[in-house]
Amino acid sequence: MLLLGITMTLIYVALALWILLDKSFLTGIPTEFRNIFAVMLLGYGVFRGWRVYSDYF
Repeated sequence: MLLLGITMTLIYVALALWILLDKSFLTGIPTEFRNIFAVMLLGYGVFRGWRVYSDYF
């Protein structure tokens, strides 16, 4: 479960950063909604990372 938690944390954070930095990704969605979604993904990734850290270390 530790490996799955770390992997999912990295996926959430990487996807959030990709959405924030690459403006050509998901072009059919308005910029404001993409940014909101990316910030929520980043927050959830940080939360999952904190949970993995507090549960296993």
